[in-house]
Amino acid sequence: MDTTLYPYRLKSARQKKRLQKKDLDKQLLRMERELERLQGIQDNQPVVPLEKPYQKGWIRKFILRPDVAKSDRAVFYQEILDKINSGQRHYDQSFKQPKRNKHRHPYNYTKLPELRTISRYDWTYNKLELSEEQREYFRRVEFWNEQWYRWDYKYTFSKPELFEIAVLPYIVDKIKLGDALLEQEINYLSYILYESRLTYRFSKIKGRRFRYRWNEYENPKYRNPIKNVPLSQIENIFKENS
Repeated sequence: MDTTLYPYRLKSARQKKRLQKKDLDKQLLRMERELERLQGIQDNQPVVPLEKPYQKGWIRKFILRPDVAKSDRAVFYQEILDKINSGQRHYDQSFKQPKRNKHRHPYNYTKLPELRTISRYDWTYNKLELSEEQREYFRRVEFWNEQWYRWDYKYTFSKPELFEIAVLPYIVDKIKLGDALLEQEINYLSYILYESRLTYRFSKIKGRRFRYRWNEYENPKYRNPIKNVPLSQIENIFKENS
């Protein structure tokens, strides 16, 4: 029978496959919008003060030098520091990271914190809400942007010697209310978009760069134990499994 006489057109196998891909792309985009909506709800959760504050490790951040803190411009510099300060948290006051190989140097010292730099976009639209007088204390620095493969510029504080690094107790005096079901949904959508096999497709429709690594998404049940293993070590693997 001639199918052209039907009141509808039959789809070919190629058209059906294309429609399946389009439907998958639409689902991924809907998941992204839903994830952004849920994250917005999570960010707007109320913060409740604790009745009994407690110390949770240590924090290393910038503070005003003693002589600067006693000067007439202390409030002005403190306002700038509050907007560009960065901190590091650690369970130990020495900020030492134990090594696996403790033959010669048993500890790794974490990198010291650095003052926050202001990107070109944040500087143009004044996202940090700096006054004109405060903007005069920043200088423009050019650098090579590895992400976009081009020369770019940012703004850094021109007088970092006004601040010093101090290690202070990290006191938790308030906590944000959480929702278990909300966090579960956010984790599920984040896994689908950024950690599952669909991550490559999602990155492609968003125009992002993606480096595919099969070992991360391969089923452990069907994983080859000698894949990408040197020949000198294959014999040891079979001895351990036997």
